[in-house]
Amino acid sequence: ATYAANTYGRKPLTVEGQLVAAAGFGLSALVSTPLQLVGCRAIIGMGTSFAGVGQQNMLGDIATGRTRSRVFAPGAMRASAAFAVGPAVGGWLAATLGVQSTYVLIGAGMAAVSLRNRVILTETLRVPQRKAELKEPSSL
Repeated sequence: ATYAANTYGRKPLTVEGQLVAAAGFGLSALVSTPLQLVGCRAIIGMGTSFAGVGQQNMLGDIATGRTRSRVFAPGAMRASAAFAVGPAVGGWLAATLGVQSTYVLIGAGMAAVSLRNRVILTETLRVPQRKAELKEPSSL
């Protein structure tokens, strides 16, 4: 995923990753077997992984040594809050709206965020950096 972020840019990886995850949530509303649900969860995981790498690389590009903690802290706080509150909200939504409607709602929300990000985010990968990394093989 980092190779893709360095090759194609942070913004496309963030936006398209969110769209892949949104599609996974939307497909989750249509499943009828546990195996299909596992496949949808894999799609969601791939999408959120790519989006997360794009977002973290974007933040790394704009952070300096002095501002790094202030740049990364809100994302860590958001993730912690999501882990703490997410299951309760998801359970309430599933009990209120039904499981399928909850998946559709989450997928639509992620797609809306992705489209918003497509409009408001700016690419942080500098073109000279991209060319230099394409010429040099990875050290991994």
